Amino acid sequence: MPTELFGILTQIPIVGVFIWFVLEWSRRNQASMDERDGRMQAFLREQREHDRIILQELISILRDHDRKTDDAITRMEERTRPRNSRRGKEATA
Repeated sequence: MPTELFGILTQIPIVGVFIWFVLEWSRRNQASMDERDGRMQAFLREQREHDRIILQELISILRDHDRKTDDAITRMEERTRPRNSRRGKEATA
């Protein structure tokens, strides 16, 4: 058997094993990335739900604060509004 043919015949299985190795590594790597991506998506969904709950609580707190502030302003305006009394008429006359 010529030496060139012998060299080619010994390299073919080596190339085949290399191709198999690369394909197997790629498949495992893709499976690992898919698993990682799935965990990340689940984490992001959970985080988004948590953020939504926090924002709803914050909105409720701010609305309550605004209502209390409006009530306080109304009371202050009522206390500082000029009254129709004799003193008020005398002071302006």
